[in-house]
Amino acid sequence: SIRTPLPPLLTFQDDPLRLLRAIRFAVRLGAILAPELTEACQSPAIRDKLRHKVSRERFGKELEGMLSGKGAKPTKALATIAQLGLAPVVFEGSGTEIIWSIE
Repeated sequence: SIRTPLPPLLTFQDDPLRLLRAIRFAVRLGAILAPELTEACQSPAIRDKLRHKVSRERFGKELEGMLSGKGAKPTKALATIAQLGLAPVVFEGSGTEIIWSIE
């Protein structure tokens, strides 16, 4: 499973983009996110940091890595973002109203 060397809340508060990197690595490697990492994704403080500390350009670069290139699994990457409830943050301001749900 994908883990962080320090507690995930501390890691993601320091650099919230690491959350998207963890998703990218998990998807590419066919691994799962550790439960404590998944819990950290639900933190309003982490979502706020992700929303206000990470530029749209950095979001774009990380998404590009998830959606293209060797070993990319775009459907799985987008599904993981949606399952973690991060789509409204990741795609905020895209100019398109998107309803994200996984059944």
